[in-house]
Amino acid sequence: MISTCNSIPIGQAETRQKDVREMEIRSDGQHIDEKYIAAGAAADSHLELDHSKRFFDSKEEIARRFELSFMEYGLDKLPQYEKLNQRLSQLSDAVSEKELKEKLVRQSRTEAEKVRLFVEQAVSEVEKVAQQQLCDAAKRLEAAEIALATQTKRLRCKHEEVIMRNPNHGNDKKATQAVRKK
Repeated sequence: MISTCNSIPIGQAETRQKDVREMEIRSDGQHIDEKYIAAGAAADSHLELDHSKRFFDSKEEIARRFELSFMEYGLDKLPQYEKLNQRLSQLSDAVSEKELKEKLVRQSRTEAEKVRLFVEQAVSEVEKVAQQQLCDAAKRLEAAEIALATQTKRLRCKHEEVIMRNPNHGNDKKATQAVRKK
């Protein structure tokens, strides 16, 4: 490959010469207009950024609006702004990823809170049911004790009646047993 004296390949040198010729061909007024447009676009972008910072809470929206403003004025096509455009895209992507992660964390926290509340509610309901069952069991036990005491009283009363009717009933058994043994 043949190169010029300052180590620039001939192909690049020819391209640069063409660019210089094109710039010379353009009228000075056109060139100045382009500079004003670029400066105005940069100023508008800064104003847009300031405006976005004040009125939009979301970082993602700020980056997107700045990127749209950047593209609106065609700055994304100018070579001197290529790195800025790439960085702007990277920042927009990074902000989107960060916000997605934050959203997922918020959703995870919300789900964890829902699960915690569900578990607390289930434990509370189980405790209520267990307490109710204990109360019911205590009432049944009390009723059973009362029924047993009542039945015991009835049996004692019947036993006393039987003894009063047959005062010798108990002695007859003893006598019968004594006779059998002989």
